Amino acid sequence: MKDLAIVLGIRPDVIRASKILKLLENQNEISFDFLWSGQHYSENMKDVFF
Repeated sequence: MKDLAIVLGIRPDVIRASKILKLLENQNEISFDFLWSGQHYSENMKDVFF
């Protein structure tokens, strides 16, 4: 199994990465951790993309 860390900081990065994160959740070959700095945090955005 491979390990991966995804570190994002700003809103556009989270939007771009949302599809990749969903794909990673549905497979078993790569273990990943997602770190978001919370810059430009929005409760609405959290609900939409996570």
